Amino acid sequence: NKQPKGQSMTFHLTAESTMIEIVLKAFDQLGGKAKLGNVYPVVENLFRELGREIPARLDEQVRQTIYLHCSGSPNFLTNKALFESIGYGEYRVRRPTLDELA
Repeated sequence: NKQPKGQSMTFHLTAESTMIEIVLKAFDQLGGKAKLGNVYPVVENLFRELGREIPARLDEQVRQTIYLHCSGSPNFLTNKALFESIGYGEYRVRRPTLDELA
């Protein structure tokens, strides 16, 4: 099921959602790409909507989550590149990820 370009991901968060799922949903709400400074408040809001406690140093955790899943980052440690850098402090969700989650 390929997702038409420009449509949002069709997955829903739960109280047990992981940080990467929450960050991906934040990017979804921001149109698939965003500067880090715009991602943080959306992630914080998603934590609130889920009734979850907002983690200490949320900004740092969001950055680390993106860096771990961005192949262009020196901190890339996973086998799935979910993000790509498109400028200083700006990232987008890689298209294959959107297709996989559709």
